[in-house]
Amino acid sequence: MAYVVRAGTRTNDPSYWHALLLSVLAWAPADIAISLIHDFWIHVIVDLVAIIIIAIPVFIILVKKRC
Repeated sequence: MAYVVRAGTRTNDPSYWHALLLSVLAWAPADIAISLIHDFWIHVIVDLVAIIIIAIPVFIILVKKRC
């Protein structure tokens, strides 16, 4: 993930940011589902906070790169 963020900030290619979003979208539902199955609610909350912390700035970056 660190490489994707570093490469994304050094280039104007939005594909790095798309890769980061896709990896979060692949990881988050599975991780949340496993936590819900095992009734581990604190981990669900941590996952949701992590998604917000990662996804919102990436969306902002992608919107700014389109302008």
